[in-house]
Amino acid sequence: MTAPAGPSLQTAPVVVQHPGSWACATTHYCPGCGHGLIHRLVANALDELGVRERTVGVAGVGCAILIYNYLDVDFQEVPHGRAPAAATGVKRARPDLVVFTYQGDGDLAAIGTAEIVHAAARSENITVIYVNNCVYGMTGGQMAPTTLVGQRSETSPEGRDPTTQGHPIRVAEMLATLDGAVYLERVSVTHPENIKVAYRAVRKAFTYQLEGKGFSLVEFLSPCPTNWGMKPVDAMRWIDETVSAYYPLGVIKDREPVHLAHLVQQPPTAFREDYMHGFRYETVTQATEDELGRRTRRVHPFGRRGGRWVSVDGEEYRPSDHDDAEDED
Repeated sequence: MTAPAGPSLQTAPVVVQHPGSWACATTHYCPGCGHGLIHRLVANALDELGVRERTVGVAGVGCAILIYNYLDVDFQEVPHGRAPAAATGVKRARPDLVVFTYQGDGDLAAIGTAEIVHAAARSENITVIYVNNCVYGMTGGQMAPTTLVGQRSETSPEGRDPTTQGHPIRVAEMLATLDGAVYLERVSVTHPENIKVAYRAVRKAFTYQLEGKGFSLVEFLSPCPTNWGMKPVDAMRWIDETVSAYYPLGVIKDREPVHLAHLVQQPPTAFREDYMHGFRYETVTQATEDELGRRTRRVHPFGRRGGRWVSVDGEEYRPSDHDDAEDED
């Protein structure tokens, strides 16, 4: 008796398929590299949230920059470390877009330290995907700011010595001290359960951006077997047993957003006329004059004092309820 034939390839149900945001390119990454997994998680999150067509990615220098080969979204390439600054410009000019940076530890934690710190301090409404593999990957395996004490690299062949080379930087913990940092989580891609947690973190970070909550960063502990001189399986084990001991996994910070002017999507009606290079500002202070004697309003950019003098479309200024009583004469 002949056994019944199973479903053909044409009729078999689809169990899993490439996300729409995935470019289906053949990988060029080294065997065991974590970038491909992280790319897939970002693509899945963009698809699930339905934001692919209005997403812009910004990638710096290093292996991370090649993400534009794999995600079918708009991308910008920027100089080393400058991704948060470029992403700030994109998001402020087009707040309707979903903007994220994709950066390695050499890019973000070394030459880009100033950019990431100040983007977090300003609570820029962007999402940062930060890949920490404890080494400069593309340039050949030099010591990075995140290289562990005792870890060998091309520029620390005897192992990192903290007395001469300093200690590794825990970026997420450093940013957690800033009021503007809203959501920070460290995850890894070493096994399926960790990958599930990582996906939820990426999706949550993008969701926070869609809700206008402010700055979010997801740090990935990712293997680099080639520059570590390990087999892929050993590299995964080393993350679980050694790397995560110094960089513990989990939510570093998750708090209510700070209320800064550039996060306001719909300012109060009385302030909607106040724009400057496309930015909206909340606070109007006293009436004054510019250098040509024209009546102006002084605004507070980003909720801070200082600001610039902005003419009110050449019209004579008329005091409003928002001005101090002593300025109404």
